Amino acid sequence: NVHNNQFRESSIHSNLLVVFLYKKSSTPLMADALKELANAEKALRKPWYAVKWTPDYDEAASHYERAAQIFRSKSASADAIKAFAKAGESYEHTETPSSAGKSFETAGQLAQHSGNKGDAITFFERASRAYLMGGYTGKGSECLHKAAKIDGGEKLLWQLADMYRDENKKFDLVEVLGQIVRQTLRKGEVETAIKASSEILQVSSDRGLSYQRSVLTMVAMHLKQNDIVAADKVLQRYGRDEGDYSAVAGTMIQAFQDFDQEQFEKATKHHVVRLLDPEVSKFIMALKAPGGGSKSTQSTTTPGASGAVPSHQSGPSRVEPGLIDDDTDFL
Repeated sequence: NVHNNQFRESSIHSNLLVVFLYKKSSTPLMADALKELANAEKALRKPWYAVKWTPDYDEAASHYERAAQIFRSKSASADAIKAFAKAGESYEHTETPSSAGKSFETAGQLAQHSGNKGDAITFFERASRAYLMGGYTGKGSECLHKAAKIDGGEKLLWQLADMYRDENKKFDLVEVLGQIVRQTLRKGEVETAIKASSEILQVSSDRGLSYQRSVLTMVAMHLKQNDIVAADKVLQRYGRDEGDYSAVAGTMIQAFQDFDQEQFEKATKHHVVRLLDPEVSKFIMALKAPGGGSKSTQSTTTPGASGAVPSHQSGPSRVEPGLIDDDTDFL
C-alpha cells in the first residue's frame, strides 16, 4: 500500500524516497524493483568524495530496465512506464539507439494499454526518432505509424508519408496517403484530400485499384468544389481506358455539366462506388448536380468558376448516359 499510494506521486529521481519505500515495501519483488531504482540513481549521482566523475548511463539503464520489468510483471503500469522511459533516456546517452527505441516503444505500448493516449503518442514518437537515428527505418516508421493511428490527425501521417517517400516505399506511401484522404474527407477538408489523392496518382505506376479509385475520388472532390474543369483534367490525364471507375467519373462530369441530377445520381450509385472506402463512398453519394433537377428542366449553363468546360464528346473516358440504365447494380 505504501508503494501504491506514495511511489506513483514521487519523482523517480528522489533517491531518499526510493530507499524509504524499498524498506517499507510489502513484497520482496517490489522491494527488488525499488532497489533497482535506487541503484540506477546511484549510478547517476556524483559521490560527495569524487573530484572527477562521469555518470554511468550503461549501468543506470540496466537497473531502470530491470525495475521496469518487475513493475510490469506486478501490473504497476504507471511505475513501469516511468522506469522504461528513464531506461530509454539513459540508453540515449550511451549512444545505443536500438535499445533506447525498444525502451520507449515498450513505454508507449504500456501507456496505450493503460488508456493514456498522450503519453503513448509521445513515447512512440521518441521510439521512432531513436530507431531512425540508429538506421532502423522499418522500426522507426512502424512506431510513427502507431503514434499516428492513436493521434487520429494528419500531422504525423504526413511525417510518415515523408519517410516512405524518402525510402521510395511506394506501396506504404500509397497506404498512408489513402488514410489521409479518408480522414480529411471525414472532416470535410477537401483541399487536403485532393493533395493526398494527387500524389497517389503520381506514385501509383502500376495503375492498379488504388490508382483507379483515386481517379474517381479526385473527380468527385473537384465536383464538390464546383470545379468541373479541374475534374475533367484529372479524368483526361489519368483516367483514359481505366475501366468502370473512370467510366463513372466521366458520366458524373457530363451529368454535372448538364445539370442532370437524375443521371448524376445514377452514376454516384453505381456499384463501383460501393467498392470505395466507406468515407469516400459516402462523400460521393452525397454529391448533387447543380440545381438538383433533370436535364429536361434545367439550363445547360456550365457550372464552375474556371471558364468553359472541355468537350467530352471524344475519348474513351466518358460513358454516354444511356449506358447506365435501370439494370445497373445500385445501392
